[in-house]
Amino acid sequence: QQSLYKSSPFGYLSQSRFCIVTKQQKELQFDPLQPTTFTNRYNARDAEGKVKLMIGDYTTYSKTFSAADIQKYSKLTGNFNPLHDTIDDTVARRAGFEGTIIHGMFTTSIFSAAIGAHFPGAIVFEIYSRWSKPIYIGETLTGYVTIKKILAKAKLVVCDLVAKNQDDIACISGKVTLLIKNLDTEDLEKMRKKKREQSQETK
Repeated sequence: QQSLYKSSPFGYLSQSRFCIVTKQQKELQFDPLQPTTFTNRYNARDAEGKVKLMIGDYTTYSKTFSAADIQKYSKLTGNFNPLHDTIDDTVARRAGFEGTIIHGMFTTSIFSAAIGAHFPGAIVFEIYSRWSKPIYIGETLTGYVTIKKILAKAKLVVCDLVAKNQDDIACISGKVTLLIKNLDTEDLEKMRKKKREQSQETK
């Protein structure tokens, strides 16, 4: 039966059903009824690859944007707007910026990295973002993705997005809706009911 599975960094990849399952079920190192990281939820998926999520679960990713990064992104996308010129920041300064700014869409890639690196298989269904502060060469952004709503029947998960720079100042905000095909919707409802019961007992 093991021949049905192909080894991967995340466990075994089923060649017949194309789902990821754990090599063995380990004792949880976190409270499943409390918000935790995407990594913890993903690692706790069941033998069929189904995963439980709850409101408040989160993931993060940090990146320092260099001049070389901007040059590569410009070349890949064909976006050579002079505001992103890493050699001459004259146009950027004339536009009122302190220097060369990072491509806006490039900065939001930290959210994609935060999700993809810690929750393989998640599909971005819809995304919205707003920039409140420019990001300059050499700055470090940390992206935070936090679950705010779960549409169990549709297997959609709505998350808030926030990105802060090295000074803890928010630069980007927004929302993303993820399609989680292996979402354990049945168990999610049980978790919600149990949490409500525990909340009532403490009142």
